[in-house]
Amino acid sequence: MFETDKVYSITELLFQYWPQSWMGGPTAIRALMSAQVWSALFPSLLKKYKPQQKVDFRCSFSKEFLKEGDLSENSVS
Repeated sequence: MFETDKVYSITELLFQYWPQSWMGGPTAIRALMSAQVWSALFPSLLKKYKPQQKVDFRCSFSKEFLKEGDLSENSVS
């Protein structure tokens, strides 16, 4: 994991493992990944983004990051 350039995404993980027939399928995932829902944990999201705007949480690991520890790059989709 620490030697790859793979990006890990909560949305992609949900799409991969969420059964199509279970509780709305892809529509439910899209509803769950809105700024409104996640503002319960991260209140500042609604200060910057509209409630219906979709968000995703992504992370990745690389040799450069592990050496330099650069935390300055972050963005919301």
